[in-house]
Amino acid sequence: MKLHGKHFNKRKVEREIPNEVIQSLLNFNPTQWKVVTSEVRNDTGKFVNATWEKIIDNHKYWVTIGFGDVVQTIIKKESEGFNPNIIKEGSFYNFVSTVNERLMKEDT
Repeated sequence: MKLHGKHFNKRKVEREIPNEVIQSLLNFNPTQWKVVTSEVRNDTGKFVNATWEKIIDNHKYWVTIGFGDVVQTIIKKESEGFNPNIIKEGSFYNFVSTVNERLMKEDT
């Protein structure tokens, strides 16, 4: 993971993100994190970023990772808010899933 972004580093300090969490990002293993959101372009279905979740020391952390493995932001998640506009099923969801699967195959 690339942790050089100004926004990420500002949030890391403001939110007092522990070093253990930063180390988990540096040694990022997707099997230890859970994808909670994925943003894509609505015209092409191509990946923009994804937000991942991990519980460390009984605290839930969300990290948003963009194209090129650049960490965009991080937050200690303290609520379970839900946005009703999030698409979780249907034709658009299936389209995005198909595009992402193809892109992942091309990337290997």
